Amino acid sequence: MGVFTEEVNTIFEGHQIACSAVPDMEKPGLMILKLYIDGQLADSSSGVSLYNRTALLRGALKTGEANRVVEIFASGFFNKRLNIHVDGKHIARS
Repeated sequence: MGVFTEEVNTIFEGHQIACSAVPDMEKPGLMILKLYIDGQLADSSSGVSLYNRTALLRGALKTGEANRVVEIFASGFFNKRLNIHVDGKHIARS
């Protein structure tokens, strides 16, 4: 898979959402992912394959009276990209 580092950042209703993926040196071909919401670690996982159609990470975000679900997905075939979804709606792509 080679050296692969990917990041995505966005602002949603005044809240900063960021996700990073770096190679897991202990598990070749797999990644370490971290999701930050407003600078706080919301979820993380190691040994993750980006060739997965399900949500890789999940976090919660409170905006006004609403509780929202933040999810991270991967897309692309050769060039993998991270995607941020809030309540099932695509918000940003790396």
